Amino acid sequence: KDFNTKNNKLDNLEVVTHRINCNKKHLKSKSKYTGVSWYERYKKWKSTISVKGKRIHLGYFDTENDAHLAYENYLNNLKT
Repeated sequence: KDFNTKNNKLDNLEVVTHRINCNKKHLKSKSKYTGVSWYERYKKWKSTISVKGKRIHLGYFDTENDAHLAYENYLNNLKT
């Protein structure tokens, strides 16, 4: 709960799904979206998704929102 990885006291732990745990909203991030990060080398937003333990690169984008849309589109296509 306090995001200290060394604090394993029972009152500091919580049961969450893997997806929520990987969401990284609790970490400092340049992006507000899951699966989207800033790629400094290209000065672009990068979108990736993990499916069955395999990371899939969805592309580099000029805007954070475009990278997010790529992630959401891929995710929606998995559901159909």
